[in-house]
Amino acid sequence: MLLVSILAGAFVLGAAGISPAAIQCSVNGTVSISVNEETLNGTLEQRTYAFTWPDGEVTLHQKGGLSPALPLPESARTIRIPCKLDSLVCAPQPFYGPDGRLCVAIPGFRTGFCYKAVSNDGGRSWELPRRMLHNPDKPFAICQLPGGDILLVKNCRPDEVEFTKADELYALWSHDGGETWYRSLKISGEKFCDIPVCCADADGNIYIAYRHNYQGTCDIKVVRLGADGSRRRRTLLTAEASREAYLARVGHLLVPREHWLEDSLRIVSYNTLRSSFSGGENWKPRCQTICEHIGWWNPDIIGMQETSRDDIKDLYKKLKKDYDYIAITPEIMGPSVTRFRATSELPLWWNKKRFSLVDKGWLEFNIINSVKCGVNVSDESWGNGQDGNKAAIWAILLDKKTGKEICLFNLHLPTRSDPAKLATAKMLAQEVERVAGDRPVFITGDFNTDERSLAYYYLELDVEYLKDGGMALPLEKRRNWVYASMGGNMPLEKKTKNSRHIDHIFYTPASARPLRWEMNLDWGSNGSWGSDHHPLLMVFQYAY
Repeated sequence: MLLVSILAGAFVLGAAGISPAAIQCSVNGTVSISVNEETLNGTLEQRTYAFTWPDGEVTLHQKGGLSPALPLPESARTIRIPCKLDSLVCAPQPFYGPDGRLCVAIPGFRTGFCYKAVSNDGGRSWELPRRMLHNPDKPFAICQLPGGDILLVKNCRPDEVEFTKADELYALWSHDGGETWYRSLKISGEKFCDIPVCCADADGNIYIAYRHNYQGTCDIKVVRLGADGSRRRRTLLTAEASREAYLARVGHLLVPREHWLEDSLRIVSYNTLRSSFSGGENWKPRCQTICEHIGWWNPDIIGMQETSRDDIKDLYKKLKKDYDYIAITPEIMGPSVTRFRATSELPLWWNKKRFSLVDKGWLEFNIINSVKCGVNVSDESWGNGQDGNKAAIWAILLDKKTGKEICLFNLHLPTRSDPAKLATAKMLAQEVERVAGDRPVFITGDFNTDERSLAYYYLELDVEYLKDGGMALPLEKRRNWVYASMGGNMPLEKKTKNSRHIDHIFYTPASARPLRWEMNLDWGSNGSWGSDHHPLLMVFQYAY
């Protein structure tokens, strides 16, 4: 049984530089195309560009891909197709047959064919795949035309079985769901063309994008097959232009700084477990322990999570001599906060003798903002309750000692849903790009995800300008690293030693250096634990 996601997007083999992922067109003549672009560390990032056919300027529309153009039943979001795992690859192309049944076309692997599978129950179960058409080991594209016919764009002529000219692209039409093909049109006879994507507008005009010269300049071309029989081609984007645009957007966060400051910066991340979560009766002694932890470390910056408005008031009474703060409240952030049902107001504290506030803001992690950021996650992934009201708060502070500004983020990621966690990680990276400028960035938070998760991998590996401060240090500079960051309410002898942490402090390595990582395992002098999370401290040196 092969498990595949029907929303996986375009199938990519050996992507180098840039490659198309999806294409759509609107009634006003605007064409949008999602592109997989290679970042500086070799990972792929998807962005969507838009232009007006034929000669409109190509502009960045959104970071992230396009939503699926073909409406599918919820039961078909994930499909299980009975087959041998070594014969098919996970890149289904969905379409509807003339009888209304849902079908998928699937590339073969070293079989010389593409295959078709049919479902009689809207995607809940599938018949055995069977051969549909000769195809080399290359990706192809299918789209449903307005009249119900399907269009397939593939390498090689349909009657080619030796695949001697596998670089050529052909378009084929079928009126019976892929049983027979009644037309074949050469799209490109150029060398090194592959990874096509296609779509059609309501007037019958067809747009086909593909990667050209992937062993050389590596650019993306778009062909329009007009309903009147016309054909026109244009180059949409080159790998060089893509790289230049990427550097223009994030290059300032990647350039190593030359002037390093002698003064260190002490940053704490602390999930304080809001008083209502623990029944409330033990909040007073816990509040005292939390303040003792802060007093022991004397940090410059504190990011707190799961801290309610009432909790903030109690903490402020004890911390106001040395600290000021912002939080996600209507009084501080404005009336837009009134609709936000937070499990934490995410107070972000700073030593007011050293820092002053320059700017502030916040971002709610929800499906509406994820769509704005080009991150496509289903409604179900956000869940209810705790996963539906997470956020990030940010501040730009002026360091009075140095006259330099730093950028701080404090966040709480979703609890249960891995797709939502990954979506919020992508939203966070985009917000950092938007807010930070060339300032050093430090991010505190309860990420609800450990070092083995997709969201963590995305921030640590895919985002070049961010790194986990703890992982950047040798083990001898990580005090109590072997303990899990959860378990602050347990005695030391019962604490888990698995080096798994869901609380992290990220930073921009081009403008900051981690010096020390520490996790406090102690209870307070009153014998009370502070929270079910251990507080983290990191000491940094930063530059400009």
